[in-house]
Amino acid sequence: MKEKTSQITRIKLNNKHLFALGYALVLIIVLCLGGCSPKHYSYSEFKNIPSTGWYKECPLKFVPQFGDSLGLYNLKIAFSFDNDFKYTNMCIMVDLIKDNKLMDRRIVKSNLGDSYGNWRKPGFGATYQCEEFVVDDIKPSQVDKIIFWQGMNVDTLKDVSRVGIILEPVSQL
Repeated sequence: MKEKTSQITRIKLNNKHLFALGYALVLIIVLCLGGCSPKHYSYSEFKNIPSTGWYKECPLKFVPQFGDSLGLYNLKIAFSFDNDFKYTNMCIMVDLIKDNKLMDRRIVKSNLGDSYGNWRKPGFGATYQCEEFVVDDIKPSQVDKIIFWQGMNVDTLKDVSRVGIILEPVSQL
């Protein structure tokens, strides 16, 4: 009768192998957890202002696109202006509209520069962009249109190139 012998093969793992195995394991776990997280998308839309300026009687109208109809969003206004902008502040009125009715009006004031002509907002070259918070925790069911009015003490506001909205989902922990 023949005897059966079993052989056990042992694999020696050095530190490089252990590190690579640990790295692969962590990468798999992160990818699995990332795939399970809900997708939160921000939305932005901008309107170009004509070179003739933004007239006080000409509002900018936005129809927001919400990524999640059950989520909450923070609303920001963003605008770009150039180095020739003559004012150190900006005033914009924001109307939140639902079913063609004014639900809320906010006045957004932004301090853009100091009395010496130094801009406080970031930018590249001669163009600067400013973002200002308008309202938090908006539900998509509360607003279907957002309207911006130029609120400065001039009929035509020059040297503003773009104005837009930014909707960012509220992170719920």
